[in-house]
Amino acid sequence: MSPIRQPIPKKRKLDESAAALPPHYDIPKPAALTTPLELDPLKSPNEAIADFIKLQKHSRKVVASVTEFAEQIKDTLSKTKTLRFSSLNEAEASFRRNKIQIPYLESTDDIHDGQEISFSSPIQIKMGAGLNHGLLLKSKDKPPLADLIVRIPPDLLRPKDYLEYRYTRKRALYLSYLALSLVQNTKGGDVSYFYEFLDGDELRPIVLITSLRRNCVLRLIPAITPNDFPLQKLSPSACRADRKIGIPTPQYNSSIIADAYHIENAELQRTAAISHSGFEGGIVLGSVWLSRQGYSSHILNGGFGDTEWILIQMHLVGAGDVPRLSSRQISSDPLQLFKSVLKVIANMGNGEPVSQHFPDPPGYSSKCYPPSYIRDGTSYNILFKMARWAYHALKREAHTVLSLGGIGISLRSQFKSIFLDTENRGYRDFDFVARLPIDNTNVAHQIIGSESTKRNIKRSTSDYCYDVLSYGLGDRCQSMTLFATLPTPQAVIGNSNGEISSCSRYNLDIYFLMDAKNAMRLMDHGPALENTNETAKFRNFWQDKAELRRFKDGRVVETVMWDPAPSVPGQIVNFLYQKITGGFSQNTPLLYGLGFDDFISRDLEANVDVHFSELISEFHMVANTIRGVDGFPLAFKEIRGTCPELRFASINPPFPCIQYLNCPYEAEIELESSSGWPSDPEQRRRSELGLLLRLRTVLHETKSFISLKVGFGHNTDDTQGSSFIDILTKNNYQFRFRFRSIQNDEFSTNNTRKNIHSITKITDLTLDPSISKSYQAKYNHANLILQKVKQNPFLSSTIRLVKIWFWTHHLGFYFTDEMLEIFGLVGFDLYSTGRGAGSAFCGFRRTINELSRWDWRRRYLEIESCRPFSDDEKLRLHQRPEYCQSYAGDSGYVGLSVAIAGDGGIIHCLTQIMPRLIAVRMTQLAREANTMLTNINTSPSDIFAPSMTYFDFLITLKPTFDPRKDLAKYVNLAIPPNRINTKLLYRDFLGDLEALAGHYILFLPSSDFSVIGCIWKPMGSGTGNSVPVIDEIQPPEKDHESDKIELYYNKPAILNMLKVLGEEYIDSIYNRL
Repeated sequence: MSPIRQPIPKKRKLDESAAALPPHYDIPKPAALTTPLELDPLKSPNEAIADFIKLQKHSRKVVASVTEFAEQIKDTLSKTKTLRFSSLNEAEASFRRNKIQIPYLESTDDIHDGQEISFSSPIQIKMGAGLNHGLLLKSKDKPPLADLIVRIPPDLLRPKDYLEYRYTRKRALYLSYLALSLVQNTKGGDVSYFYEFLDGDELRPIVLITSLRRNCVLRLIPAITPNDFPLQKLSPSACRADRKIGIPTPQYNSSIIADAYHIENAELQRTAAISHSGFEGGIVLGSVWLSRQGYSSHILNGGFGDTEWILIQMHLVGAGDVPRLSSRQISSDPLQLFKSVLKVIANMGNGEPVSQHFPDPPGYSSKCYPPSYIRDGTSYNILFKMARWAYHALKREAHTVLSLGGIGISLRSQFKSIFLDTENRGYRDFDFVARLPIDNTNVAHQIIGSESTKRNIKRSTSDYCYDVLSYGLGDRCQSMTLFATLPTPQAVIGNSNGEISSCSRYNLDIYFLMDAKNAMRLMDHGPALENTNETAKFRNFWQDKAELRRFKDGRVVETVMWDPAPSVPGQIVNFLYQKITGGFSQNTPLLYGLGFDDFISRDLEANVDVHFSELISEFHMVANTIRGVDGFPLAFKEIRGTCPELRFASINPPFPCIQYLNCPYEAEIELESSSGWPSDPEQRRRSELGLLLRLRTVLHETKSFISLKVGFGHNTDDTQGSSFIDILTKNNYQFRFRFRSIQNDEFSTNNTRKNIHSITKITDLTLDPSISKSYQAKYNHANLILQKVKQNPFLSSTIRLVKIWFWTHHLGFYFTDEMLEIFGLVGFDLYSTGRGAGSAFCGFRRTINELSRWDWRRRYLEIESCRPFSDDEKLRLHQRPEYCQSYAGDSGYVGLSVAIAGDGGIIHCLTQIMPRLIAVRMTQLAREANTMLTNINTSPSDIFAPSMTYFDFLITLKPTFDPRKDLAKYVNLAIPPNRINTKLLYRDFLGDLEALAGHYILFLPSSDFSVIGCIWKPMGSGTGNSVPVIDEIQPPEKDHESDKIELYYNKPAILNMLKVLGEEYIDSIYNRL
């Protein structure tokens, strides 16, 4: 990072600055984050689940209030006066004169326009499902919602009104008649009337009755009975809406059938709720799960919500006269009933009927999705509103939830993962988002031939976009969810002409879940040349992108080749968008999330992991050569890499050097020995040096390396220094090996304050007494990261993003590489998220979200990347808060603890000590970043831009130093290195600053240590409970009221002292004094 030359902006308010907080401050509560939901550990899982279900339902008082309001509306509707008109046109004109506007679609050959028609009060008014048995579900930031179903009088309808949209027109006019009566007869100004479409279906308008005093909403829904029309003629393959077009109208047909069974379904639900003890609980769990996944019965939100869930659940339990779907007894446990419905969803369209009550329709093929599930003895298709993308996405989500029970996760943990964690995370999981600008004038000609070109155009457009994108992305994409902007309810009283106002231009947001192993594939294979029909379709779809290629095995197939950069999924979506719009659109999709991959490798080629693989391959060659030498007195127990480059986890990828490399890749050698290293430091250094000189001699005899040098120096975690051997390979990679001793694994509280931020304690816990203390499955960080990198190719990129975020915000100096890499593992926690991240952005966002919710004062950060924690293990972790407390009696320092579920029943607990200011700053920044990441207009630069207003002053260092300074004293090297690493010099100088002023100032360096942000520490936050008393630094000041001597920092004197120390190094100091 280059030195900052501009003045520092005005500092934040004191309550937002960590420097202004008292020594014993806590993390401030986030403004927009609710308290995370948790199950009561003192209750059994079933009792805790019952409490959760109870919290999702409105109280009896609220239900009674809504019921009373519904009874008032029923009484008003029952007293509605009859109105007679000479024709439908006259009725329509009358309603418009009274400013009642409820739109409908004009019929093409309305033969009854000239016949007299009368509107009378409903012959039947029923409480809707839920309210009729006392159940109202809570919805976030929304008032209670209930249904009032009114039956249209049979004398208003004629036997063939189901043809040519005639029923749709009469239904809308009857609803206008009821709305006019309510407007004229309702007293008081607390009731408002709006209209919208039932579940977004523009063929089925409804009226919303809102009561401000009672804070509730009633939906007035017209309905008919199965005897009003010959429903058997309304099959999905029949043309009943517009016979001039001559194409099937399944949506129109199914909407009439749904109206016919609306009252009956509500009564069946009431019967099932009364007869089955777990029925309501299953509804609650299903509703919560669907809403948190983003699905609802609205046709623009998937078309599968509470209504469809309840219909399937009714058949499972056998409501009323409906036979039970399964021959075995359905459990009365709500969670098991919830899983039973998920099994039905997971098995939809698998080619085998779920049961005799849900047969596949005649002529069903795998391409006709979603399948039609017809209610037994009727023509009612339960899934008629379900979108194609929702069909595949819901099946995948259902399989994910059901799989939790097969991997040894307890009931409590399953419930927490399904319901509580999704609420606490508060976001939709996705790998990237594409916002497609849609213009119906450009898309409509692509979907001609569908009944929805007249109605529900957004739904037809979504299905068409899904078909194109799913075919183009292929196995790269696991699932996608599509959401268009939902229309808002309109006032019933207005001056509309009765036509539906549809927005021809809007944005379609598509959330992609990618397959991590296939997402970045560069070549797609098509059909073989011999298959002429499929080849023609392939070339017609891909057009100029299709290429015929011959492979080494003799195959000649169609292919599509993509460039390595920018992101391959982004290239495909951009190409397919032009296909969707027919090439007429001048806009480009907004791709949110893919820019984070480009942010990592913006100065490099796309596939940076190749450089890591080459380095690791070279390291294995060196390690094997060391193991195979003869003449070394001791055996080699293990040789492992310790630097991030050797585990795909460094910010910058490794490269071979042409000249001498100043920063070799660190590794360590563990020797087999019956005794430990000498306890005396001087004897230990001599032993190490002697063994390394011997190792250099035997390696030199192999003639496998360019140079072998033995030296003495220190790394970032070793202030005392140790001997090492530098090995430069023939491919110009240099490795530095040190010997590992048991002291490296021990935690010592006697470390100097200078490097206390690098102290890490590793503790292995187990609940199994059969596991001995000498169990050899010690925590091996490098093996864990390498194993996970092999499983998911995006883990390496995620870790680099996490490290970049910490360093750009001047926090990385206080976290070890191991701790930051563990943070990156959060995004690949299969046992809580259900899937590994399919992009670096997804993994990074999961990490930031978890850090924003992590209360490090009271709990561990739990990592379940290898296996899930058992309930007993989680309870034990919650009962061991001592690692999360302040250390050494110093309130200015805290420990951040991470628990990793390891193999063999071991729990690896890692605790890192750091200033409390740093821990709080991490939480504050994570919450800010988590909020920004929910906005798809956020760019990566917004997330990684540091906020300099946080610091009290800044120190910028000179870009160059004296090259005569020697960092490593080589034994067999007479001249210093050719190049000096300024970053190490900066780090060395920072150590001097901490030794001089670490009691008063907290130093936060940038990634290259050229800029150091500085914060004044609160008084008493240094070593112990006070700081050294120096007259020049802390002059006394007498409080005249209490005669008490108060100490404060003489900040000008401290700054002057820094300038004197850093005269050779400091370029400038920006401060606010």
